Amino acid sequence: MDRWNWMMIEFAPGTNRGAPMIGPGELSRTVARDSIQQTLSRMGTPMADVWRKGAKDDTVTVGNFVFAIYQHKQGQSQEGAVEWRKDFAALFRAHGQRSAFGTPV
Repeated sequence: MDRWNWMMIEFAPGTNRGAPMIGPGELSRTVARDSIQQTLSRMGTPMADVWRKGAKDDTVTVGNFVFAIYQHKQGQSQEGAVEWRKDFAALFRAHGQRSAFGTPV
């Protein structure tokens, strides 16, 4: 069985430091996606529609926030979150880009 979780990272403006919040883990992909959908809908952001239609790589940014879902091994939702964040940062570094928040990654 695939195990999924959701993650929200809030970045401090003008920095590349983020405070992650992760779900309970051990979720189905549908439940993880629905959790993000509910949060985006409550925020009243147009990104709620992007997420609903299927966001690229299951990741969206809204202001200083990144929302994503990720797979993890049984009992390792925190480890999966750390791995996802490393991959996310490496992607930006590999392309010599700045983060979505205007700061180097």
